[in-house]
Amino acid sequence: MKVKGGVILSWILRAILGIIFIITAYAKINDPYPFWEFIERVLSIPPDWAMTAQWVVVSWELLLGSSLLLFLRQIFPVWVTIGTLLGFTVVIGYASFFYPGIDCGCFGSILGQNIAGKSSLAKNGLLLLMTLSLVWIHKIKEVKGEN
Repeated sequence: MKVKGGVILSWILRAILGIIFIITAYAKINDPYPFWEFIERVLSIPPDWAMTAQWVVVSWELLLGSSLLLFLRQIFPVWVTIGTLLGFTVVIGYASFFYPGIDCGCFGSILGQNIAGKSSLAKNGLLLLMTLSLVWIHKIKEVKGEN
């Protein structure tokens, strides 16, 4: 069985994306306050609901990161990742427009600095490009009949 470059690139991209989702979830578990405050302020919801929403997002990121890392199903987690990243990008874009300078709490205190506005949008854009690359690789494999 011959392993092609697209398969290796696909493995690498899935591993990177999975690890990033797991690290961000861990950071939000370790330092929940910035993300909880972000949800409460930007979405204008009660504190109890914001805390619940935070744990739902953290659980979702852990599940998504694990499914990407464990290669559960080929393309389904990739499409779910695209939807998740698009949702995050819309919320962060809204926040950076209406609440400039607010820390999204995306990485908790793991980086030692706040990630706000344009830098968070750029991070999401890069992750979205990586995920779209996985779809592109999968489509090429389908066309070539390698799936």
